[in-house]
Amino acid sequence: MLDAAASALRALPMREPVIVDLGTGTGALAARCVSVRSDAKLVAIDADAAILDMARQRFARDGVVASFLQSSFLDASLPPCHAIVASLALHHVRTPERKQQLYRDCRSVLARDGLLISAVCFVSVDSGLAELELRCLVPRRGIGDVVGVGRHEHPFRPQRQALFAQLARHRP
Repeated sequence: MLDAAASALRALPMREPVIVDLGTGTGALAARCVSVRSDAKLVAIDADAAILDMARQRFARDGVVASFLQSSFLDASLPPCHAIVASLALHHVRTPERKQQLYRDCRSVLARDGLLISAVCFVSVDSGLAELELRCLVPRRGIGDVVGVGRHEHPFRPQRQALFAQLARHRP
């Protein structure tokens, strides 16, 4: 899942793209992004100081240069960028209004040909299927490597689809 998300960055035509990672955590997605776009300038945002330190240590070990912002991505002033990435983070935004505001904030800082990439994994809401999916997938590849597992009906799904359609049509 993380490799697929990072691979999408190949579509960015510019040199030295600025990539903002929302909810960076330990930096797993950001590290993969830099492996795909070694020329990228990375901004890592996470509210948890201890976990952000883990990302700092990972980046230092791997020679990745990044700037760090300890803040909730909902409260942070996002910098102008070419891509915004997130892995297993955006689902924490609970209300449709706040999620729409986040997407408006993202759109306002993204370059014209910028990308918003959200890597998520949904396990089936059917308990029998969910158990089978997890039993089959986790031991082989780990849940983080699975793309498109199951379907999950989310109460905000119609609004989310409409908002993404609207964002796709937007051109400043």
